[in-house]
Amino acid sequence: MDTLYRKSNYEAIVKKLNRLVQGSDNIDIAEKHELLQGEVNQIIESLRNRGDQSNARIHYILLAVPLALIAVWHMITTASYALDISILLMIGILIALAHFRMKKVITESQSNSPQSASPASDSAAFILMKMTYVEKAMDIKRSRLLLVSIFYILLFPLFLIRLHDITFEGVAFESGVMAYVVAYLIGGALWFFYYNRAFEVYEDIDKSLDYIRASLV
Repeated sequence: MDTLYRKSNYEAIVKKLNRLVQGSDNIDIAEKHELLQGEVNQIIESLRNRGDQSNARIHYILLAVPLALIAVWHMITTASYALDISILLMIGILIALAHFRMKKVITESQSNSPQSASPASDSAAFILMKMTYVEKAMDIKRSRLLLVSIFYILLFPLFLIRLHDITFEGVAFESGVMAYVVAYLIGGALWFFYYNRAFEVYEDIDKSLDYIRASLV
C-alpha cells in the first residue's frame, strides 16, 4: 500500500526533538542523532513504499492504450486520418521523451551520488549522507511524476473528444475549436490539480529534511 508522508510526520519530528531538548540541560548528542537517523529511515521507507515507478507505467498504459485504440477505430470508421495519426504520434513521442528523460535523470543522480561513510566514525555525516540519497531519490520521483502529469494534461482532453465523437457520432459543440477549449479546461485542469496534490507529499518531506539538517548543527 502506498504510504503517504504528510505534514503530521514533520510535526511529530519537531515534538520529539523538543521533548529531548527540554528533558535535559546537557543534550545527549548520540541520542539526538539516533532519533534523527530513525526519522530519516522512516522517510526512506515511506519513499520506497510509494512505488511510483510501477504506478507511472500503469498510468501511461491506462491512457495510452484506450486512446490509441479509439484513434485507430475512428480512422477505420470515418476514413479521417489527420488528427488520429497526430494523436498516435503524440503518444509515441511523449512516451519516448519521458523514457529518455528519466534515463538521463537517473544517470545524473547515480553519477553524483556521495561516497559512503561509516556510521561509527561520524554519525552526523552519515545522517547527512542518507539525507542526500533521499533528496536524489525525490528528484527522480518528482521528475517521473511531472512527466506523467504532462502526459495526462496533454492527451486526456483528446481522449475525451475522441470518446465523445465515437459514442455520440458527432462533435460536442457546433464549433470544433470550442470542443477542444472545453476539453482542455476540464480535462487538463482536472489532472493538473490531481498531480499538484501529489507533489505536496515531497514538499512535506523537504520540510522534514530541512528541520533534521538544522538540528544536526
